[in-house]
Amino acid sequence: MDVRVERSLRIAGAQGSTGSGLYAASAAEGNGGALSVSASTLTVEDGGVIGATAQGAGRGGSISIAAGDLAVLRGQVGVFRAA
Repeated sequence: MDVRVERSLRIAGAQGSTGSGLYAASAAEGNGGALSVSASTLTVEDGGVIGATAQGAGRGGSISIAAGDLAVLRGQVGVFRAA
């Protein structure tokens, strides 16, 4: 997935244990996908997530971020593997 924003991107909030956000995931066997995010200002806060996840026998994917300003405040950015 390729997300390009000219100015500001804000990812915030969660419903229960699931954060709002951008996800590249595999739900069964296989590797998670690639996620690329580009913005002048990127903020991930209050439970927001940017994640590349594998939920089976595969590996998590990859994340590439290009941002002039990046703030992660009570949020998550990462490659995850769920059993």
